[in-house]
Amino acid sequence: MAIIKGKRSRPRRCMLYGVHGIGKSTAVKDFLLVDLEDGSGDIDVAARWDSVPQSYEEFKAIIGELIRDGFEAPGLAIDTADWLEYLLAKEVCRAEGVKTLAEVPYGKGPAMLVPLWEHLLDGFERLSAKHGKHVVLLCHSQIMTVRRPGLESFQRYEPALTKETSKLIQEWADEVLFYRYRDVLKTEKEGFGKERKVALDVRERYIQTSETMIAAAKNRLGLPDELSNFGEYLARLTS
Repeated sequence: MAIIKGKRSRPRRCMLYGVHGIGKSTAVKDFLLVDLEDGSGDIDVAARWDSVPQSYEEFKAIIGELIRDGFEAPGLAIDTADWLEYLLAKEVCRAEGVKTLAEVPYGKGPAMLVPLWEHLLDGFERLSAKHGKHVVLLCHSQIMTVRRPGLESFQRYEPALTKETSKLIQEWADEVLFYRYRDVLKTEKEGFGKERKVALDVRERYIQTSETMIAAAKNRLGLPDELSNFGEYLARLTS
């Protein structure tokens, strides 16, 4: 048995989530983009899949073809995971003979998505292992109430997925990155030596890489708590 030491370079499994319109699709413009929302037509991406899958089976077929044939881009980007989950939900509803997940008996609808997701994540793993490609799942964000022992409940940003799916993908991913805005403030002087902070009509974008009470995030690369953009993350993969 061979024993190795030190770090091992390998393709990354990443989720990049954030608020609507912040630029998630543009961030992965150098990847092969599978656009499930059909909303990237105005972005000059390196490569995109030439059709929009309308079902879980069609999406599976795409991944199978990519595993078989490979592709030139450094990675695969799925735009978005929450829309992909919608296709999975349609598959569960078809199999169960219902119109919505809420109609699945005993509230088991969301849990029935998990095996379908596990099958797809296994496909992504096979793609990475065979062709050395990164996989990035883009996702919208939602505000969720979090309850922790010994603390009052609070709200924070999390991926816009069902609870079961979000937990599964966050465990699968090497990095969970939250793309967000920061309001730019200026200090104005008031009377009697007082000052106040005033928000300017300017917003900075940045990526949160570590868990906080504001948003779910993680990384396995020892990244700083904030990155200026996704390109900075990609640069660290090759440094």
